[in-house]
Amino acid sequence: MNSSHAPRSNWGRNIVIVYSIFALSTLGFVAFAMTQRVDLTSADYYEQALRHDETVAALKRGMDAGVHVVVGPVLQIVIPQQMPIDGRIQVRLARADDPSLDRNLSITADPVLGIAISTTDMRRGKWRLIAEWKSKGLAYRCESAIWI
Repeated sequence: MNSSHAPRSNWGRNIVIVYSIFALSTLGFVAFAMTQRVDLTSADYYEQALRHDETVAALKRGMDAGVHVVVGPVLQIVIPQQMPIDGRIQVRLARADDPSLDRNLSITADPVLGIAISTTDMRRGKWRLIAEWKSKGLAYRCESAIWI
């Protein structure tokens, strides 16, 4: 008599192994995610979201006026000469990979050059430029992704 036994499948143990691997993988990912640095794009992002329609209208006015950015050794925001500026222009230069490098500037526009910002002391790479100002009581905005 041949007493060979067919291999037995212990399916209960295999299910426990699969679920244990899944649970350990999930816990490992959670532990990894908890150690990562999380930077918000802005401390007042909620207030900015509430003003979204105003921001879009100001951006459209800036585009319609022909405002543009020229990148070189000097970063220029070219504003048409016929546009009188009410007060100062607020410029934000944001670096997505390192918010500690962000710059907030308040600049008086030159009647001929518009806005000129030196780029010699800025880290090379991708920056986001946001300029906001008022002309004749209307808000204007210029946004541009720039490479320095």
